[in-house]
Amino acid sequence: MPWLTELLASRNTEKSVLWLSGRDHANAVTSREFKDAAVEFLAV
Repeated sequence: MPWLTELLASRNTEKSVLWLSGRDHANAVTSREFKDAAVEFLAV
């Protein structure tokens, strides 16, 4: 994650990280918090 943050910082790109407590990459997509954030991101 630190490498990805540095990579995005070196570009003129907006960046954010959504930490989901108790979730990992396999089950994050079923989280309501993830779904709401994805909809907000895609609406931009």
